[in-house]
Amino acid sequence: GTQAWLPLLTEQPTTLHIRLTDLSGRVVASPGPMALPAGSHQLELPVQNLANGLYIYHIQTPQSTASGRIQIMK
Repeated sequence: GTQAWLPLLTEQPTTLHIRLTDLSGRVVASPGPMALPAGSHQLELPVQNLANGLYIYHIQTPQSTASGRIQIMK
């Protein structure tokens, strides 16, 4: 597909920044900041221009940061 979905739960309204890097640390996608209400969300990651493989997502809010791996297979 051309998109990947990342589940996310926010306990309060927040502004979120997300970036996707390859395993060498190069940023391959960085959608603009997103304002999210509290609750459960499915973040859409643009992957149409990415090769199949393993990537790292980095999520930052004013309250916290998180990262993890995502496998892209088209």
